[in-house]
Amino acid sequence: TAGLFAMIHVPISIFVYGYNAVELLAFLSLISMLSLGNYWVMDKSKSVIAPILSHWLWGVMILLFG
Repeated sequence: TAGLFAMIHVPISIFVYGYNAVELLAFLSLISMLSLGNYWVMDKSKSVIAPILSHWLWGVMILLFG
């Protein structure tokens, strides 16, 4: 699931952000860590709401500080 989650973000990183190969690799590494973290959060909370909030907060932090 983590790999699928990361692969869904590939078109965004290429066509929206315009990342080159090195940036894409770094981005996919970060997204993979986020997806594994979201898996852990979902496993502990037994709710899909917690990883959704985590994903949303990640996006907000990227917009504010990225």
